[in-house]
Amino acid sequence: MSFMEWALDVAAGHPDLEGAVINVDGEWLDVLLADGRTLRFRPGEMIDESAPEGKRREVLKRLITIGASMAKPAASDDQIYEDRSDSTFGPQAARGGTPSTELSRRSDDDRGQRMFGLDEPRAVDFSTDSGGPSEEAAHYRLLPIVRAADYFVTSHKHEQGDSLVYVPLTAFVGVGVAEDKPETIEPLYFSDLDERGISHDVAPLFGSAIEQLRQLNSAVGKEGLELGVTSVSGAQVFVFTAPENYQSSWFADLDMTQTVSESLIKEYGDVLPLFIPASRSSFFVALADDPHLPAMFRALRNRINDKEAIYPLPHTVASDGWQEWIPLPDHPASKILAELRVTFRAKIYRAQVAAMKTWPTPVGELKPYEVRKLRDGRFISHAQWRGSDTYGSLPDTEYVSFVREPKPLPWEDDRGDIVTLRASVARDVWSGFKAMDGVWPPRYAVSSFPTPEEMDALRQAADREL
Repeated sequence: MSFMEWALDVAAGHPDLEGAVINVDGEWLDVLLADGRTLRFRPGEMIDESAPEGKRREVLKRLITIGASMAKPAASDDQIYEDRSDSTFGPQAARGGTPSTELSRRSDDDRGQRMFGLDEPRAVDFSTDSGGPSEEAAHYRLLPIVRAADYFVTSHKHEQGDSLVYVPLTAFVGVGVAEDKPETIEPLYFSDLDERGISHDVAPLFGSAIEQLRQLNSAVGKEGLELGVTSVSGAQVFVFTAPENYQSSWFADLDMTQTVSESLIKEYGDVLPLFIPASRSSFFVALADDPHLPAMFRALRNRINDKEAIYPLPHTVASDGWQEWIPLPDHPASKILAELRVTFRAKIYRAQVAAMKTWPTPVGELKPYEVRKLRDGRFISHAQWRGSDTYGSLPDTEYVSFVREPKPLPWEDDRGDIVTLRASVARDVWSGFKAMDGVWPPRYAVSSFPTPEEMDALRQAADREL
């Protein structure tokens, strides 16, 4: 491990950098703190690289503590996040119940902010005929909280029949609801709703939470949805800046994020806006044609072990919801995105398997989500189903292997059989898969093994891509 790799590892575990984006640029350690301030220094100038590791670690941690306390808002090209105050979003009037999608350039005398109006928003994705917050929920400030799927699936208490209040937004990202208090954010369980007399009908509850998110944004002096224009490792990004601690919650506001997408397309032409829910306080948009995307996602790779991380993969938004953006294999960002994707999905599926083992009903074989690195450096996901397996389920992976073990009798000339192919093709060729209802992230139930004829059909389809 090089000195700067060691410095990055120490910085990633420092409590003052929780939720921060940390990047190495040559001899420099660049840090964007969760509150938008930055610090940048060269550890090699202040630390004797030949000193014992414990001593070096102690000095570096002290330097980070001092630097974090003195960090300033980003203001120059030298910092990892570049402040471009003349390109942020400012007030735009919403007319006829539709937020403005204008992103016209501001004059030098009107620099500072551009925003998406929130005065008369279009229908929220969770809206109902009931309108605003329910009478019971109005007594509390209940806000949406966006988290990775493992945060929610591990909350189930089957003996009590309880869990966090949540709904999936994508296959790996969900939204819950929490009470916002001065010192804490308290996620709500269904039992909490019972105690407070709030209905279990989650559609109006989440609609109310999103409305309260917008109201909180206005209460802190924001006339609209403010996005700052900055750069990460050279890539231009549009950062959701408020409300503090709830930046990622806008991922649950499908209507507003779609407005942002439409506005960016209108401003920048034929582009594809990519929404990235990186962490609880870091939610931003990049453009798919940005040549610096690989460097940006490599910087996010350094946050894999950050407990504040959500699911830092790019998504596109449409009226019917979110779609994870997976570029073609020849795209410059394809390899790093594949590594990020399988790493975060493996973590989520590990939590799912642990949670499913606590179910009161038998679940059979819970096949793991396996990560494999190919010779060309690409990462793929894989699962396998064996002939000795009776029933169970597999996660949603790119590839699946069917493994028939050899017969145990010594006089049997049978070395077994194995077929590996794309999982989507296998589900098309073989009818033994069944998508499991009420299981998130997705899994496929299997209760048999392919016959010899079916194994031949799978083998013949092994070269299919779709």
